[in-house]
Amino acid sequence: MAMILIFGHLSKKSISLIIMIMNFALLLIYLICAILHIDDSQSFTIFRVF
Repeated sequence: MAMILIFGHLSKKSISLIIMIMNFALLLIYLICAILHIDDSQSFTIFRVF
């Protein structure tokens, strides 16, 4: 709930920037998991959603 209020105060540009950073972070995590060959089924199902 607090997160929604924080995002409400931010402008649309900063929200899109945050989403870009989050997507980049998820991509980095995915690459690290692929490099380390971590077989975590939950993380891979989360990445399939994105």
